[in-house]
Amino acid sequence: MSSSAEESGAHEPLDWDDFAERPAPREAAGRDGGDLPPDRELAAVLQRFWSDVAEERNKAHAEAAGTREAAVELAIHVARLESLLAEAVEPLEAAGKRNLGRRLAVVCKQMQTQLAQIGVEATDPTGEPFDAVADEVDVLRWRHGAQYPAEVVAETLEPVVRDRGVVVRLAQVVMGAPAPAMPPAPATATPPAAAPDQPAGSTQDTQREQQE
Repeated sequence: MSSSAEESGAHEPLDWDDFAERPAPREAAGRDGGDLPPDRELAAVLQRFWSDVAEERNKAHAEAAGTREAAVELAIHVARLESLLAEAVEPLEAAGKRNLGRRLAVVCKQMQTQLAQIGVEATDPTGEPFDAVADEVDVLRWRHGAQYPAEVVAETLEPVVRDRGVVVRLAQVVMGAPAPAMPPAPATATPPAAAPDQPAGSTQDTQREQQE
């Protein structure tokens, strides 16, 4: 019993002098510029990693957008080249350069195929009804004439361009339409013809004198 009492009496209340100074916790040391604890150090590394990934992703998206914009511009130039080659068929044949025209047409077709593989396509809406392409064209002016029985695309200055099926560039066109009907000429009222003047001594005057 005495031994147990002695053991219990050995645990006396502690005084401030019994506490020894020791280093601050590692979290506090990290805030002051020291080493971070492993979990916080890992979190900081992951945060820097995802920040770098986001920056590279944004850079890649910007570069991809620039590439597709360049592809759209190229599609417009290829469409112009195709139109010029169509106009040059007869002059090239007259100059004995028919094979040259064919080779140029093949190259033009190859460029169109490459653009189509990445989803960029240019379409010429010439001849299409206005209602069918109203959302895909920018009408620069109208051309009226009897050769247009309805409102149709008369001429295409720039094609409509689609990127993966979505219109990204409106076509620049001239629309054709029937000639406006001439208004009817206004009707003019014709006044009744006045009776001609009868000379003095006429038959009517003679008859009136005899009745009197």
